[in-house]
Amino acid sequence: MKTTPTRWFDLSHHELKALLCAACALLLSLAGLSLWQRVTYSAEFAVFNAPEALPGAPLIDINSAPAHELRFLDGIGEARAQDIIEYRNAYGPFQSVDELQKIDGIGPSTVNRLRPLATCLVPEEEPTE
Repeated sequence: MKTTPTRWFDLSHHELKALLCAACALLLSLAGLSLWQRVTYSAEFAVFNAPEALPGAPLIDINSAPAHELRFLDGIGEARAQDIIEYRNAYGPFQSVDELQKIDGIGPSTVNRLRPLATCLVPEEEPTE
């Protein structure tokens, strides 16, 4: 007479084998998905992480770029992009890329990484009559 298991570890040999196979398949699927996303992300942003690969590529103007463009800069995420916009709204246009160091979380090493990708076009003042 067959007894009904009362706990999960009272499973039959075949049931444990099936459960183990299902768990392995799930883990392999998750690992594959993670790898696929990492490769896709790397390929999508390779241009912005290797500026020397594309000489003559357009630079991102930190005085006029919207947040989604600023995020393409190495080391600038969503929060830092918003900080850059808030800073230029509060204090006016940046005079140089080095001025980014005045923003919390952006230091000299970040500015050095940004220098080949960013520019700082200062709008000319309109003459007053």
